[in-house]
Amino acid sequence: MDKSVLPTSTLAAWMGVQCNEQVPLFSRITTAGTLQPGLTDQGIYRVVVSFGGQAGIKARPHGLRHSAITNQENLYNGSNCLVFSLS
Repeated sequence: MDKSVLPTSTLAAWMGVQCNEQVPLFSRITTAGTLQPGLTDQGIYRVVVSFGGQAGIKARPHGLRHSAITNQENLYNGSNCLVFSLS
């Protein structure tokens, strides 16, 4: 597998370009075709549902949060302060 197309590699590369505390990490394109900073809640929902559908799963943003917290709890046996702060 070409590691250059893995999501983590792609996101890390994008953060190297876009990482600035003054602007959101992602932008959105309006119906008029202009770029606006940040994604709306609805935009994030649509992206997650769309990619979940492409992967053949029912994905929702809050479900991703739950899964991430559960995976971290399992990894650290529930004893990590970061896991506690996320939940």
